[in-house]
Amino acid sequence: MNYMEKSMHELVLLCKEYKIKGYSKKNKHELVHLINTFAQNTFTICTEENPQTDEIEFILHHLNRPCKVLNITPTFIKNGWTGRFIVETDTTLHIHILLAKGSGSFMDYIIYNQLNPDEKSSIPILLMESTKTCDSESRNTAINQRFTKFAVAKKRFPDTPLVMYYNTEQDSHSPTSRFGRRLLSTCGFRAYDVVGKDLLIDSPPFESVEEMIMEKNAFKEKKGNVSVRITQLLPHRYSISGKLSNGMNTSICHDPNIGLITGIASSIFTLDKQASFVITNHGVSLDKLKKTSDKFWYANSSYELTLEGYPHSSKDAVCPLYYWRSDTMSEKASTINFQKFYEEKGWLTAYHNHSSSARSDFIDECGNHHHVPKKITLPDVVLVDKKSKHIIICEGKIVKDCLLGVKQLDNLISFQTYVESHYKGYTLELGLCLYGNSITEIELAKRKVSYPVFFSLDSEGNYY
Repeated sequence: MNYMEKSMHELVLLCKEYKIKGYSKKNKHELVHLINTFAQNTFTICTEENPQTDEIEFILHHLNRPCKVLNITPTFIKNGWTGRFIVETDTTLHIHILLAKGSGSFMDYIIYNQLNPDEKSSIPILLMESTKTCDSESRNTAINQRFTKFAVAKKRFPDTPLVMYYNTEQDSHSPTSRFGRRLLSTCGFRAYDVVGKDLLIDSPPFESVEEMIMEKNAFKEKKGNVSVRITQLLPHRYSISGKLSNGMNTSICHDPNIGLITGIASSIFTLDKQASFVITNHGVSLDKLKKTSDKFWYANSSYELTLEGYPHSSKDAVCPLYYWRSDTMSEKASTINFQKFYEEKGWLTAYHNHSSSARSDFIDECGNHHHVPKKITLPDVVLVDKKSKHIIICEGKIVKDCLLGVKQLDNLISFQTYVESHYKGYTLELGLCLYGNSITEIELAKRKVSYPVFFSLDSEGNYY
């Protein structure tokens, strides 16, 4: 942006909007210099996730702006949330976090070097996918399932770097993990873990399609499991055998294989720009195919890809108009603000599982991390005050679903027992966190429920 073309009045308004201090209304060059300096040190991070300190620090380090994150706090005007979180660091960087909702398959973190990115036209400077899943837990989910997001992002933003980040230390050498990492390398992506290890340093890109086929087809099939296999049918024509359905659901729904097949096709296309593909043994009912709305189609829209028995190709399938939209007013916005509000008061977040965000580990009284057993029903947020030995267990809901929230709290008996085993002598209190259109709607909901409402947020950003 050419700030010199703006009037003095416009420049002063920008300084006030950006909260730039120490400016003089008499010197236009000074104003422009201050605003340019601010712009060069300003980043907006759009995410569907509850932003974590280590993830933000990694992003800034990757952008050659290393710093220590001191706090992540919501910003308010009077009693209203502005829709943003501010990242406080030990540097002069200006970092804003904006909650977003993706259209289709989108990366966890979308980073812009500007204050107010336009979701339709602004180009991000970095796209990052984050996970704590390791190879020992799920080989397919740890890498392969993510390829759908990477393919969609690369189609939309071909010049933006794409990074995979693991917020746990990775030390895996399984054939599945190595093959997945080599696919990442072949497509030009990067991958790191929480200690800064470059996970692709020993996983070079495939030099030829033949090499890729040989490595993948050498995998041993486990009993009762059908492995994905690649066959070259003709020059530039490839068959990928793999199931895209899952059990009784015969639509395209097998996310790990959707990702793996997309990753294989994308990598082959990187090496062979004339490549086309047919997917066999897919198990999909052809009458359930929706070419225009399924993420599988536009993830593979850079080349010709068909399902055996289905005449239509993925080529040039239309992506949704927006990659993301602002999602600052929602159930998740309410529960995340609730968590941040109590953290500022000194409470510890022992667990969080905000809507459409990754669930955290459970942190016990000694600071140790645990995976909550899968069979236990989980709440959205668990907060601990060690001074008073008091624990809040909270379920978030939009107002119209407040009674469903009550039922979910009623079903947390096993989870309460689990919490009590890690926090002996603590008292537990269960309640709700609500999002509604207005204070009137929220007050009416409070009268319906049998649990306390700890926190609520309305459509104007007012919190109660």
